[in-house]
Amino acid sequence: MRSIGILYTAVQVVIVFGLNFLIVLKFRYLAHITSKVMQQLNYESVGKKYSHRLQGTDIVILNKPETEMITNKLEDLESFNHHLEEIIQDFNRALGLSVLIAVTSSLYTTMYYLYRLSTASDFSLTSNKRERLHYIIGLIGRSGKLLGYMLMGNQMLKNSQQPLEAIRKSRILNLPMVTQQQIQTLMLQWLDNKSYMSAGGIVNVGPWLLAPIVGNVITYLLVALQFNEVKHHH
Repeated sequence: MRSIGILYTAVQVVIVFGLNFLIVLKFRYLAHITSKVMQQLNYESVGKKYSHRLQGTDIVILNKPETEMITNKLEDLESFNHHLEEIIQDFNRALGLSVLIAVTSSLYTTMYYLYRLSTASDFSLTSNKRERLHYIIGLIGRSGKLLGYMLMGNQMLKNSQQPLEAIRKSRILNLPMVTQQQIQTLMLQWLDNKSYMSAGGIVNVGPWLLAPIVGNVITYLLVALQFNEVKHHH
């Protein structure tokens, strides 16, 4: 029964990690093609400015086909981003609840293992090395699982902001006014583009959970050890 539980946990972690990794790769690809589009627009703008200067003017006026081409490129970027948002929603809908259960169970099991190891002498664990080793391995596994989910959540959030950063790093002020307005509209749409690995929509999983988790573990241990000491005296 224990081996089945370990196998289920391992499969769950692999599935979550695999899907999270694919989503991260898609965000990186979106950031890459966004950067390429911005570079291409800048190169075309510089070329047109140089051509217009030869004609005695610095004003760059885009014709209708050029405007439509730029609009299509930016719409493709937004469409790709929207597709990613839908993937993340499906990911959280399918796995969010199981992630929440995994994080919660890992937290309470970690606290229990720490308590058992802290009161090893009372439970005669010092004489049972095998049982003591079981708790140590379990503690490492559960805490590692917690940290793993947090790192995955952080990677998803961090990479979801890369496409917007790619636009911010580009020189949009060198572009024609019409193009600048289109890019600014895209930036506004992506401004709140923060994708979280959400556990059932109740809590967003990431390293920001570390502080409250550590606080809960310490509080639990202090109360449990104090209760155990009082019980031992009686």
